[in-house]
Amino acid sequence: MSPKRHENWLDSPLPSSEESERVILGAVMMNNDLIKDAAECLEPDDFYSPLNRRVFKAMLSLYQQGKNQSPILIVEEIKKDGPTESFGGVSVISNMAYGVPIFSDIEEYLSIVREKSNLRRLVRICSEITATALSGEDETKVIFDEAQKKINDLCESVESGVSTEYFIPLWKVIDNEVLPALENLRYGKTRKLPTGFKAIDAAIGGGISPSDVLLLAADTGAGKSALALQMAYQLSISGTPTAFLAGEMTNGENVQRLLSQLSGITNLNWLNSITESEYQVLCDWVTAIRGANIRFDHRISDMATLRTHIRSVVQRDKIKALVIDYIQLFKMDKIDHRKRNERIAEASQEVKRIANELEIAVIEVAQFNREGAKSAQPGLHDLEGSGQLEKDASLIFILELGEHELHDQKNRKYRDAKIRIVKGRNVGRGEVMGKFYARSVQFDFEQIYQK
Repeated sequence: MSPKRHENWLDSPLPSSEESERVILGAVMMNNDLIKDAAECLEPDDFYSPLNRRVFKAMLSLYQQGKNQSPILIVEEIKKDGPTESFGGVSVISNMAYGVPIFSDIEEYLSIVREKSNLRRLVRICSEITATALSGEDETKVIFDEAQKKINDLCESVESGVSTEYFIPLWKVIDNEVLPALENLRYGKTRKLPTGFKAIDAAIGGGISPSDVLLLAADTGAGKSALALQMAYQLSISGTPTAFLAGEMTNGENVQRLLSQLSGITNLNWLNSITESEYQVLCDWVTAIRGANIRFDHRISDMATLRTHIRSVVQRDKIKALVIDYIQLFKMDKIDHRKRNERIAEASQEVKRIANELEIAVIEVAQFNREGAKSAQPGLHDLEGSGQLEKDASLIFILELGEHELHDQKNRKYRDAKIRIVKGRNVGRGEVMGKFYARSVQFDFEQIYQK
């Protein structure tokens, strides 16, 4: 067994299991089929021994080329990356398989090596955080935000098994992402997150994809916040843990609005009193929805705070969708004196980063400016910060309401509602027609018209 190596800033050696590393490499040489399992689980940097690191890197290259994992080919591959005299050549590589039985499963050893690698990453991150804190060069809040981001990123990587490697080679993308996706499609499975409105889901290919940003734009009073809330709840009860961030209404007001949508009772935020029978109906609904996997917050007003807390919630509660009502209200930090359009543009970019980094779907509500409010058919140019908002969004819905009140078969008053899909990655444009019941601030979408 080789002697433990010490980092110059530690009194103790970093965690490692070079015995497990050797078993993995030897087992792969004895049974070449095991390289696929190893490639899915480990990166070269997960190996502590420099020699083992070089051997595994060579094995991955041979795997990519479809070649055998023989000691001679491994050494030839290592030669492409530098001299081999330092470790003794083919005989040393061959000895890695000496005494190693023929395995059909090396999962236990892969887990050990991965765990030791994660512990080393944790030690190094903590050292970086300590050095930054001792330097005193940054503001305290910046140091804490960066520290939490680093720890959260590591925790997410450890829990999900997602690689920290950048610029992933094609073969690994195929093995880890494309083939599993094809297998899911083969059996009708999808990663899309359904909004709960069948017509909307049909128009956008089954729902919202993880990492998508859906921009929902409308004029003041058109019900955009109510529609976002309804989508958030329907996402949550369809199996998508959801977070709802409100910029205008409190948590209680949003839940009361949700109860009105579900029960059909007049918007509770408008009422001074309710009848005994309405009280009983609402209590029944309270009991029915209390287990829904949706979380509310109305205190966060800046992107720096959102970035910190949404990471924790995603890690802890497995949140898959975030609804922001509405994007133009949020600053980059609590003290933000930039011009409004600059602030909106930077907030939009930050939302896109959050969606991509955390692989969550984001629905962000946006409001038209005064010129858009006067227009018969407002467009994206009528949004404040429109250029960046349009660029960052994967899907853009414009919500419009008809002018006249109508009655449905149950004699309930409603107005025609229309969603214009003006941007849709992979789905094109289209329109979805439905109804808006102002009394209970509830939407119902049923018809699809593709342009």
